[in-house]
Amino acid sequence: MTEKMTCKVIQDLLPSYVDGLCSEESANLVKEHISTCDECRKVYDIMKQEEAAATSTSATVSPASSSSKTSSSKGAEISIDEKEIMKRINRKMHHNLMKNAIVGIVVGVLLITLFVFAVRPNRSLSSSDYEVKYYNMNLKDLYVEQGGNTGTLKYEQIPQDCVVVYDPEVKDIDSCQFTILQVPGMTYARLAIDLTYLYTEPEICIITYSSNYYISEYDETVVTRDGKNYLSVKKVKTPLFGSKKSDGKVSVTTVQFCHIDGIDG
Repeated sequence: MTEKMTCKVIQDLLPSYVDGLCSEESANLVKEHISTCDECRKVYDIMKQEEAAATSTSATVSPASSSSKTSSSKGAEISIDEKEIMKRINRKMHHNLMKNAIVGIVVGVLLITLFVFAVRPNRSLSSSDYEVKYYNMNLKDLYVEQGGNTGTLKYEQIPQDCVVVYDPEVKDIDSCQFTILQVPGMTYARLAIDLTYLYTEPEICIITYSSNYYISEYDETVVTRDGKNYLSVKKVKTPLFGSKKSDGKVSVTTVQFCHIDGIDG
């Protein structure tokens, strides 16, 4: 083998020799050659200096690991194990961000749902969206006209579609004896009347609200002017979601315990 070929082979073995990875036979060959070859000796010295510099930098940045190896030809750089650790950290951070985003979306949907069903937001109806009718009547006369044959009921026996009329200042609702009366001309106005109330203050006015929207709230007061009573209706509202009824109108019935002469405004 020529001297030039020998130097090329030795220089190919030098990185492994510097890192201590050569076999004993190859290490002896390299050691013997660089003891007599100035050129290969210089290459060996440069590699040793780079190895020392890389080891020093790695120790400064991060404690050396027995499994971490740096490249002797490129100087100090992050080891393969350190890169893998960084990748794992980044993946975990991305996973946590996605998890927090999903939790935030779920919490937001729950809060909106709670607001809709618990708070039940409403919107106001214009006067053209509903109709108000009133009917003055004397309960005692109506009871006599119906012959008083509707019987007496306790409060828990009253049908759900009845408007309950009793005087809470006189007695508790559970001690009342009720009779059911149908208001003439008002299909939806069935009254459950306390029999005692028939004789104390029998003059009442039945008010009905009709609309294509479900009525969830209203402000109804009686205004007396020039000796007459007028019904003042304000703030009629419907639920913000799912408020319109597609098949006909909705009717809501209320009672005022006086004679009404007209609707204010």
